[in-house]
Amino acid sequence: MYEVYYGGISKVHPTGFMMSRPNGAGHYVILLIRSGGTYNIAGCEKIVPPGSAVILDPKVPYSYSNPKGQYIDDWLHFTFEGENLISKKLLPLNTFFQISDIEDPATLLGQVLFEMSYTKNADIQRDNIDCLMNVLMNHLYSAYTMQDDPRYKNPFYPQFQALRLSMQGGNFDDISMARKAESMSISVSYFQHLYKDFFGISYQKDVIDMRIEYAKRMVKSTDNKIELIAKLCGYSNEIHFYRQFKEITGMTPKQYKELNS
Repeated sequence: MYEVYYGGISKVHPTGFMMSRPNGAGHYVILLIRSGGTYNIAGCEKIVPPGSAVILDPKVPYSYSNPKGQYIDDWLHFTFEGENLISKKLLPLNTFFQISDIEDPATLLGQVLFEMSYTKNADIQRDNIDCLMNVLMNHLYSAYTMQDDPRYKNPFYPQFQALRLSMQGGNFDDISMARKAESMSISVSYFQHLYKDFFGISYQKDVIDMRIEYAKRMVKSTDNKIELIAKLCGYSNEIHFYRQFKEITGMTPKQYKELNS
């Protein structure tokens, strides 16, 4: 169970700001570092780049600032009882690590603060905060364990993840590789290379597989006409849809529905 005390989102500290806690904060502290800065933790000084995170021990002395200008971060003070990734020593304390997309944990942190301020039912508030904190910790643990993965360090990885997640949800309205590459300001060949490198499959084959997987769910669970299902899966030609469906599943949509009804 987590007890959350206070926090902030995208807090901008002016040039010359320094946070110094020689006796620690008295709580665990999550810092999502947006601007970068110079940190001193228990006498060890370190220059930390933007897009980093750290969880500080309640008793560790620390200070930080950004000598180059404004210091910007998201932060949360909390304690906990029971077992979690920190108590299991899977998520280390006082250790900086990189986060591919800082907005993911920042969104969760912000939702925790929202629950603190605006959920009036105490039981619901406690349950929601516990759930959100567990998800936040899992996100931080994932970032910590993946920080040395070359994909995770690539600035295009979050965009490709978002694209693939969108298609997995059945969004096939505009999946032209040329337009996707243009939206990222990269060449089509580099787009193809990155996609295969990130996911181990070519963009073209992945699109076909996801279209047919989505079509299988629609055929199995709805009474929509095949013409509509083909359109929802991004096919402008119903005959082309039939051919690809049978090529991948080994049966026609009608046969698939009868087999799975």
